[in-house]
Amino acid sequence: MTLLLTAALLAGCGASPDEMVASARAYLEKDDPSAAVIQLKNALQEAPEFAEARYLLGKVYYAQDDMAGAVKELQRALRLGYDESLVTPMLARALVRQGEREEVIRTYTGTALKDPKALSDLLTVLGDAQIGVNRDEAARDYGEALKANPDNALASVGLVRVLALDAKYDEALKAIEAVLAKSPDVPEAHATHAEILFARRQLDDGLAALKKAVALKPKDANYRFALINTLLQTQRVDEGKTQLAEMKATIGVSPVVTYLQAYVDFLEDRLPRARDGIQDVIKLAPGYLPGRLLAGSVFYRLDDQLQAQVNLNKVLEANHSNPVARRLLVMSYLAQRDGTRAIEALQPLLESHGNVSEVLTLAGQAYLLAGDFERSSAFFAKQVDKQPDDARARTRLGISRLAGGEVQEGLKDLGKASDLDSTGGYADFARVTALLRERKFDEALSAQAILEKKMPENPLAKNLRGGILLGKGDLPGARKAFEEALAIQPDFLPAATNLARLDFRDGKVEAARAIYKRILETAPTRADVYLASAELEKAAGGSFETIEALLRKAVSNAPTLLVPKLQLADFLLRSQRKTEALVVAREAASLSPEHPTVLKLLGHAQIANGDVQQAVSAFQKRASLEPDNAEAFMDLGRAQFMNRDPKSAEVNLRRSLILRQDLFEVQRVLISIMIDDKRFDEALKMSRDLQKQLPESGLGYIFEGDVHVSQNDWAASLPLFRKAHALTPNSQTAVKLHAALARTENAKEADKLADSWLAANPNDTAMTAYIAEYSLTTGRLVPAYTLYKKLNDMVPDKPLVLNNLAWIASQNKDPKAMEYGRRALELAPENPAILDTVGMIEVESGSVEAGIKKIEKASKLAPKAAMISLNLAKAYIKAGRKENARAVLNALTGEYPVGNRFYEEANTLRKTL
Repeated sequence: MTLLLTAALLAGCGASPDEMVASARAYLEKDDPSAAVIQLKNALQEAPEFAEARYLLGKVYYAQDDMAGAVKELQRALRLGYDESLVTPMLARALVRQGEREEVIRTYTGTALKDPKALSDLLTVLGDAQIGVNRDEAARDYGEALKANPDNALASVGLVRVLALDAKYDEALKAIEAVLAKSPDVPEAHATHAEILFARRQLDDGLAALKKAVALKPKDANYRFALINTLLQTQRVDEGKTQLAEMKATIGVSPVVTYLQAYVDFLEDRLPRARDGIQDVIKLAPGYLPGRLLAGSVFYRLDDQLQAQVNLNKVLEANHSNPVARRLLVMSYLAQRDGTRAIEALQPLLESHGNVSEVLTLAGQAYLLAGDFERSSAFFAKQVDKQPDDARARTRLGISRLAGGEVQEGLKDLGKASDLDSTGGYADFARVTALLRERKFDEALSAQAILEKKMPENPLAKNLRGGILLGKGDLPGARKAFEEALAIQPDFLPAATNLARLDFRDGKVEAARAIYKRILETAPTRADVYLASAELEKAAGGSFETIEALLRKAVSNAPTLLVPKLQLADFLLRSQRKTEALVVAREAASLSPEHPTVLKLLGHAQIANGDVQQAVSAFQKRASLEPDNAEAFMDLGRAQFMNRDPKSAEVNLRRSLILRQDLFEVQRVLISIMIDDKRFDEALKMSRDLQKQLPESGLGYIFEGDVHVSQNDWAASLPLFRKAHALTPNSQTAVKLHAALARTENAKEADKLADSWLAANPNDTAMTAYIAEYSLTTGRLVPAYTLYKKLNDMVPDKPLVLNNLAWIASQNKDPKAMEYGRRALELAPENPAILDTVGMIEVESGSVEAGIKKIEKASKLAPKAAMISLNLAKAYIKAGRKENARAVLNALTGEYPVGNRFYEEANTLRKTL
C-alpha cells in the first residue's frame, strides 16, 4: 500500500462524513482520484444518503470510464435531491456512452434545467443520442444547445459531425476549423477534425489532428485506440508500436491494448501469438466486433477456416454489410473449395462494391469453383483497365474485346496473358470459355490442355475439359473427363452434377441418383449435395415427400446457410404448404434479417398466409435495401393495395414503373386503383398507352375493356376483348370475351367460343372452371356437372369444385352428392358455403338435426350470407321448429327492402308458418 493511500485511510479514521467529502474534493483538485474514491466511500459508509458524496463518486467513475458505476451513483445522487443541473447532463452522457441512446431520448427530451449552461450540456447529449437515429433532430438539439450557451464547443462539434455524416466534408472542414480557432483545447474538436480529414483522404493531417486529441486527453483510451488503429491500418506499423508502448505506459493493460498488440503481431506474421492474444480479447469481450474481425483474419491465415467463419459471421450478424468481414468470409469458403457458400456470402458485396477489382476477382473464382463458367467469365470481364500490366488484367482485356466482337484480338490478349500467368490459369480459363462461346471446340480443347498442364491435379480443369467435349457432342469423352475430375476429388460437386445430368439424359435416373448417394456416403453433411439431389428429383418427377426430405436434410446439415432454407421455403410455398413455408421463411429471416431475397420470400409467404400487414413490412424493408430494384417496389405496392392502402400502393407502383417500364403487372394494379377511385379517364389513358407500347399484345386492350366493365358498359368492352383475343388468344382473353358476349345477348356466339376453345384446349383449367361456373349460374346443370367432374379430374380435391359437384348432384337426386360434400368438408371444414351445402343435403336426406347443426355453423361463420339464412329457415321448417324459422326470416326481411329477392323469398316462407 502506498504512503499516500495509507494517509488517506488514516484521514478517514474519526473524521465526519462532511470532512471526508471535503478531503475528497481536495484530492480531486490534486488530480488524485484513487484517494478521493477512498474518502468518498468512507463517507458513504457512515452516511449512505450523502447526496454530494454520491455525485462526486459518480463523477470520478465517469472520469475513469466506468460508466456503469457512474450511472449507478449519479442516479442515487439525483434521487437524494442533489442539484439536477450538475447531475443530469453527466448522467445522460454516461447513459449514452453505455449505449442507452433510446432511454436518453425517451427520458430527457423536453427536460428543462434552470441553469442555461447545464441545459446546453443536456441538449448536446441529446444531440449525441439522436445523431445515429435522426440527424435532423440531432441538429435541432445542437442548435438549441448553442442558443442556451453560445460558447458550448461540444454542441458546435456536434453540428460539424452532422455535416460530416451528410458527406458535406468541405463545409464541415470550415466549420471545425472555426470551432478550433475559438476552442483549441477541446479534444473532441480535434478528433472530429481528424475524422473529416480522413474522409477527405488527408491521412497525414488527420493523424496530426488525432495526436492533438491524444495530447489533450492522454488517458482517453478511445483517442489512443483510434490513432494506433489508423496507423496499423495504413501500414505505419513502427509508429503504431511506439504509440502502443505509450498507451500501455499511460493506461495499462486492457482488452483494447491486448487487441492492438494482437493486431501488431498479425501484421508482423506472429500468427500463433496473435491468435492467443485475440482469443483473450474475445473471452473478455465476446461482443467486441473489431476483435471478432481480427480473429477471423488470424484464423484464415492459419487455415483454421471453421474458426475463421464463426468469428466473421459474428461480425456480419451485427453489421450485414461489413465489406472486410464479407470479403474474408468469401475467401475462407474458397479456401475450403465451397463454391455454394462463397457465392451466397458474396452477394451483398457485389451489390455494395461490385466494381472493386478484388471483389470481381472473388466473384470470378467463386462461380468458377461452382462450375458456372458463364457468370465467372462475366465477372472477369469487368476487371478491364484495373491493372493493365499483369496477367489477370490482360485476361480481362481479352474478354472485353471478345464481348465487343473483336474475337481475334481478344484471343491474342488471352494468349499473351497465358504466357504471363505460369501458374494461376485465369487467362487460360477465360480463353477456353471465349472459344466455347464461339463454338471453336477444337481450339478450346487446345487452350484447355495448357490450363491442365498448369493445374494437373485440379478437378476444375478436368471438369472444364468435360464441358468442351459435351459441346463437341463427344459424350463418352465428356463422361471420362468428369470421372477423372471425381478421381482427383470424389466429392467435387460440379463434375458429379455433370455426370448425373448425362445419366439423366440417357434415362438412367437411378444411376444419376447413385452419384449423389456415393458422395453422401462419405460426406453425409454436405448440404450442397442434398440440394443438387433435390434438383434431380424435381426434374425426374420425384414425389413431394422425397424432394422435401432432401431439402430438409440440406437445412439440418447447414443450419446457418441461407440457400437451403430459401429453397425449402420456396418449394413449400409452390406446393401450397403455406404454413410450413412461412415457418421456414421466418427461420431464414432470423438468420439474415436484412437479406433482400429472404425478405422477398418472407413477404410472399406472409401474403399466402393472409398476413398482409406483415408482408408490407417485409417488402418495405426490402425496398429500403434495394432502392433501385423495380420488382421490390412492385411487390410492396401490390401488398399495400391488398392491405387497403391504395395511396401508398400507387406511390410505390409508380416508382417501380420509373425504374422499369415493362412491369405490366404494375400497370394492371395501378389501373385497378384508378378504377376503385373512379379515375376512369386516367385508367383509359394508361391502357391505351400500353396498347401503343405493345401493339402486338392484347394486354392493353384487356385493361381498357376492364375499365368499361367496371362501369358496367359491357358493350364498350366487347370489341376490346375481341381485339385482345385475336392478338393473344389465351385463357384470360377467352374468359373475358365469353363474359362480354354473354352480357351483350350474344349467347350463341359465347357458347360457340366456349365449345371451340375447350375442344382445342382440353386441359385449360381456367376456362373449364369459368364455363362450369357460367353454366351453373345460368341454370344449365348438366353441362355444369360434366365440366366440374372434368375439372375435378384435372385438379383433384379442390373444395369449392367438390362443393359445386355436391350441390348439382343433390339437385339431380344423385347419391354421389353426399360423397362429394363430405370430401369437400374434410378439406375445408370451416368453409360456410360447404357447410351449407352438406347441411342441406343431410336435411333433404332425412338427417335433419345433423344438417341443421352444419347450417347453423355456416350462418355463424357468414352471418351476412342471405342464402345460408334462407336455407337455415327451410331446415327449421322441415324440422317443425317454426319459431326458430320465424326469427331467421324476420331478421332477413328486416335486412333487405321490399322487392329484393331475399326479402320476397323470406316473406313467402314466413307466410307458410
